[in-house]
This record gives sequence, structure tokens and C-alpha cells, in this order.
Amino acid sequence: MEQTAYSLIRSLSQRGSHFRIASPRPFGLGGSLLREVDPICISNNYRGRFGWRSFPTFRRRIRKLAQESDYIWLTGTCASSLAAIRTLPQKKVLGHHYHHFEDRYSAARWFLFYHAFCREMEVITYPTDFTRNEALRIAPWLRRQSHVVRYGYEVKWKDEPERLRRQAEARRALNLPEDAFIVGNAGWLIQRKRFDIFLHTAALIREKIPHARFVICGNGPLHTPLKNLAARLGITDQVIFTGWMQNPEQHYQAWDVCLFNSDFDALGRTPMEAAAHGCLAAASVRRGGLSEFLLHGTNGILLPRHDPQSLAREIVSLAEDPDRAHSFRQAGAQTLETRYSEQESLRFYESIFA
Repeated sequence: MEQTAYSLIRSLSQRGSHFRIASPRPFGLGGSLLREVDPICISNNYRGRFGWRSFPTFRRRIRKLAQESDYIWLTGTCASSLAAIRTLPQKKVLGHHYHHFEDRYSAARWFLFYHAFCREMEVITYPTDFTRNEALRIAPWLRRQSHVVRYGYEVKWKDEPERLRRQAEARRALNLPEDAFIVGNAGWLIQRKRFDIFLHTAALIREKIPHARFVICGNGPLHTPLKNLAARLGITDQVIFTGWMQNPEQHYQAWDVCLFNSDFDALGRTPMEAAAHGCLAAASVRRGGLSEFLLHGTNGILLPRHDPQSLAREIVSLAEDPDRAHSFRQAGAQTLETRYSEQESLRFYESIFA
């Protein structure tokens, strides 16, 4: 989601908007991307629970920046940031990228969030109808200012010879075997992203496709437990952990299939980015908005439950049926071009900031 915000800000900047950027937390590795747009962007310490100890300093900085701004755009649901801009006269826009019903207390927490911080918002955007509908169940008064603004994706391939050429080049650059069947995923290695399902599915695929390889791009608290799981499944030699990557584009080009698994997600961006490069998308998502892009049996594989046996069977079937796989790739590209245009997203924000 952060990559989406970076992309929108960069594109709007190139089209004439001027941004000053501030974060309540220290910048991570993405800080270099922000400095391309705002060389003097501001990060802050985040001390104490919910950042309360550093909040007064952050609030002063935000209010100083607001004096030279016409609009305030928050890309994410950070309570500290929302509290810092309360009562400011500028029009406020919130980009909400998160799901709502993760546990039995979620509805109450989000009700308080919307009641306390969002009544001043001129516009609240959501990436999917799924997420907006969740919000309206909790806070129906948001209907007027809430909008679905789909993320934009540029399709990077046009035909099969070009895709195969780029795949071979990417595999050479990444030192991946050119003749392997490669399944990958990218993301934060946390519990709800269910990389354990990825590995269990990988072990089953390997039984049918011995030369298969599996790539996990990302880092997080489950890095070591996932490596241990790969060892217990006997696939250590077939699984590559790359660590965090600023731009996984070459991996999307190199993979045959992106296998995405999640318990909760507003939208799974990884399979959509991969599909833009001609990579087949397969997923299991218990609750999320990915079904607005991924249509099971039409442009990819999507299950509403985590079932490694079924996922492995579907992926092996695609590996054995190149014609069906190609039709999925084409259908995925068409869906991205017709429903997920970056130009439409940019026009929406330009109309807000005009």
C-alpha cells in the first residue's frame, strides 16, 4: 500500500502538484522514494505507546507545513497523524487502505476511529467496494464523502514471445534457473499473510513438479519460523528467501505463478502487480477485496479458504496446460486495463485537489 501512495504522489508531482511530506515515524527503506518528490521531507521519532511522547513535536511540524498547503492528504489510518491535523482549516483527504473486521473488537475500534477522527474529512478513499462497504456498516454517515478509487496498474507485456524473453532475462539477472517452474510471493512476513500456506502448497507442488522453485520476497517477524517450516517440509533447497526488496518487478517477470495467501486484506496488491507482468495469479483469501480483480477460473485462481491441496492441484494444472495459462494471462491483463487504470486514479485526485 505504501508503494501505491508513492506512485500516486510521484505521478501527481510530475503533473504539476507540489507536495510537502511528513511522517510520524522514521522513514524506512522507502524514504529514498519520498525524497524524489520532497527532498526536505520530514520524519519523526515515534516514542511511547501510539507515539504520545513525540506527538507534540510532530503536531508542531505538521501545523507549520499546513501553513503553506492548500490540502492535507493522509495516506493511511494513523491516529497520530489524524490527531495532529484536527481543527486545521485546510480540506482533508484520507486514503484508507485497511480492512475492518479482523477480530471481535474491530468494529468498535473502527467506530471510535471514524467518530473521533473522520468527521472533518472532505473525502475518504477506499481501494475496493469491499472495504468501503465494511466502513459503511460501521459508520453509515460516511456515505457522502467516501469513494472507491481503484489503484492503477500499467500492463507491462503485450504478447507471449515478449513475456518469455523478459522472463529469461529476469531469471538470468536474478540467478534463477531458466528451465524451472517458479512460484513466488512478496510481502510482509506476518501471521495474517499466511506464508505458511504458501510453503505447504509449495511442498505439494514439488511432489508433482520436481524441478519447481519457490521464491519469497520480503521480511518480517516470521522470517526464521518460515525457514524452519521449509526445513520440516523438506523443501529448503527449493525455497529462496530474498529478504526485503524495494522493487520486486524483476521477480514478477521471472515467476510463472504468483501465489498469494491472506486471512484479511483490503486488497492483495502483489498478485495484481505480478499479473501486470504476465505472471499467473493464484490466491486463497479468507476475507478481502481481491475478488474484485481475480475471477476464479477466468483470469486466475481464487479460493475463499486456505486449502493447499486444491491450490497445488490448480497450479499444477496450469503448468500442464499452456493454452489455459495463456488465456488467464490475457484475461488478467484485460481486467487491469479496463478496471484499474492509473489515469483514472490520477484524474480523481486532480479533481479533488483542483
